[in-house]
Amino acid sequence: MSEASAPPEPTFSVRPVWGVAIAYVLNLTVVLGFQAFLLSPSVEGEYYRAAQLGSLAGLGFGAFLWGWTTRFRTTGLAAWASPLLAVVSAMTTANGPTSPTLGAFVGFLSSVGFLALFWHVASLPFGDLPLEVKRRLATPKFFVLLVTLIAAVFYNHFSAHVLEYDPASYDSACRYAALAGAILLALWSWATLYRAATEIFFEMPLTVAYAIRRGGPGLYEIPSVGPVLVIGNHACWFDPLFVSKALPRPGTPMMTAKFYSIWFIKPLLKYVFRVIVVPESPMRREAPELKLAIAALDRGECVMLFPEGYLRRKEEVPLRRFGQGVWQILKDRPETPVVACWVEGGWGAWCSYFNGPPTKNKRMDFRRKMVVGMSVAETVPPELLADHLATRIYLMNRVRSVRVTLGLPDLPAVELPARTEEE
Repeated sequence: MSEASAPPEPTFSVRPVWGVAIAYVLNLTVVLGFQAFLLSPSVEGEYYRAAQLGSLAGLGFGAFLWGWTTRFRTTGLAAWASPLLAVVSAMTTANGPTSPTLGAFVGFLSSVGFLALFWHVASLPFGDLPLEVKRRLATPKFFVLLVTLIAAVFYNHFSAHVLEYDPASYDSACRYAALAGAILLALWSWATLYRAATEIFFEMPLTVAYAIRRGGPGLYEIPSVGPVLVIGNHACWFDPLFVSKALPRPGTPMMTAKFYSIWFIKPLLKYVFRVIVVPESPMRREAPELKLAIAALDRGECVMLFPEGYLRRKEEVPLRRFGQGVWQILKDRPETPVVACWVEGGWGAWCSYFNGPPTKNKRMDFRRKMVVGMSVAETVPPELLADHLATRIYLMNRVRSVRVTLGLPDLPAVELPARTEEE
């Protein structure tokens, strides 16, 4: 197995820097306006205590979700919390600090939104920068944000209790600042984090049906920037959702036209997840989906592909021979790192072919145990890419080997078929 080559270095862009600046301004407007308002002497004790308890609950809830899901999906909380925060802030601005319930909601939602945006500011906006620059900036951003918040709290306390001011005007200004920040934050969050917000929304019912555990040597080593091709076995309909659960970044899945054509999910697949459609015709001269996959890799995306092109049908055949599509993609982009994954638990699920077609002769799943293993990202050796069959066998063995890292029994190694003298 060859050494992993580095992904192509992304070009520098100032757009992520503007994204960070906007996130800082909007986030701090809400948090500082809220803190300044709370530290005003005119705020009633019950409202103040309820808001602080709500803030602690929000921080705990956000920290729990950060451990429960991926950092990318956690940022979607900002898109859900910010509109609610705008509504509650409007009610507080209109009625004043009279209801402890409103105070608790303001504290809870502002803390959840703050944590979600913190993960966004701390990692994602610098995705277009070179990887070494991104690593150098991650730690300073954390301390800059932390010091800024601490300094702002002390300044608000000083201005509220030491400087001379009109309490009524001060309270009104703080409340309107927090309201304006919350409204702008809601618009900005849905404009930039809609993908993460959608994924975390659908992850909640998925968690009810499946208890998904992630593992493997590459779980925390998947490149966060640059092109990546993720391949794996395919035993049930929901395999792309299971694999996405283990990815630290958004994926671009390839999906058959059968599901893409369903009218009520097509807009979601097309405009949010940007799915690459694979026609169902078995005999075709053209494969436009391969060109789309290569274009996605050129944009630095993470393309998700199940090379079998076929759902598992038999228990004794856990992995079918890969199609030529994956080889054609890698032949055109040989420097693309490949992450092999294995999804265990799909065979026998409600949406598998176990005991009949999917959804037939099987109970709906509830907390079914699923395991997703990820390998380290590695490129395919150039000498193998010269032969389509050798490449496909090599990739099948990489997917097969992930089972061992999960503590599962190993499968027999896939070998090249013997060639006759005439060949």
